[in-house]
Formats: sequence, structure tokens, C-alpha cells
Amino acid sequence: TLTIYFTSYSQEIPGETLRFALQHLPMDIQEKAAKFRRWQDAYACIFGRLLLKTALGREGFPNDLLAIHYSSYGRPYLPGGPDFNISHSGSHVACVISPQGRIGIDLEKIEDIDIGSFQSQFSQKEWESIIRSSDPAVTFYDLWTAKESVIKADGRGLNIDLRELNLDNWHLRKIAFSPGYA
Repeated sequence: TLTIYFTSYSQEIPGETLRFALQHLPMDIQEKAAKFRRWQDAYACIFGRLLLKTALGREGFPNDLLAIHYSSYGRPYLPGGPDFNISHSGSHVACVISPQGRIGIDLEKIEDIDIGSFQSQFSQKEWESIIRSSDPAVTFYDLWTAKESVIKADGRGLNIDLRELNLDNWHLRKIAFSPGYA
């Protein structure tokens, strides 16, 4: 089983409200958020951790974010706890949590991009499915978010060659999230 928590933001929040939210986060996360130049990036960091804290508490686990460890590849985890993953794009943040198995999530704001510049990141079969699709952009984003989710669940991130990544070896679930997002 898995549970997804999400939030969005469209404008800066009052300083007093932000200070209250930050009080619920460890100092290292507060310091990390303060280093971002854009408030949107700081909010993605802050809200991602607040979602995780909320998810852990609601799922019956200790929600002490200081207990988070990092693998040699930089993947966060809680020893003996549930698996989790956070993604953000545009003005949305999502956190998925599961007490069973490894899990990954990727959220992408659908933008007008040159998908051809990403051809080297797909297998020949995947690329052909993109260019032969009735809507290449949708197929591109579906495959891209699937690949990102898998490399996050695997834990090695971009150390995995995306062209060699076999999505058939993973249980994938496409989630209707929000209009304009994959």
C-alpha cells in the first residue's frame, strides 16, 4: 500500500506563517531552504519536508526528520521505517510513503520543450513510441516521469543509464495529479 500527500502554492505566504512552518523542521532543513534564491524553490524544500513529517505521523511512524539517513548515492531513508519519496515541479509538491518495498514518485509540470533533445535518454523502442504517438508530448512525459520514479525508487538516481533502464521490471502506476502536470 502507498499513500500520496501533496500540496501546492501560488504566492508567497506571510512571514509569520512561514516562520511557524519552519519551526516544525530541523535546523539543517531551515538552513537549506534559506539558501535558495527563489522563494518557489525554498517552498518546494520546506513543503516537501512538512509533507513527509505529516505523512509519517499519520501513518503511525515517528516523524522525527533528524532520523533520516542518506545512502551512498544520496537517497534519503529512515532505518526501520517506511520508504518515502518526494517530488516537486512548478507550484506542486508530492510525497509518497509506503511501509512495504521501495517507492519513487516524479512530478513534472508539462511545458513546451524540445523533446528531441532528450532522445539520448530513451531506448530505441521508447523513442519510437514517443515519436509515433498521437500525442508525443504526453507520451514523452509519461515515460520521463516513469523513468524518474524508478531511478528514485532504485536509489542510484542518475547513476543509472536511462537508455538501459527497463521499466517492465517495476510496478508503475500513473496518477492523475493536477491539470498541466504528469
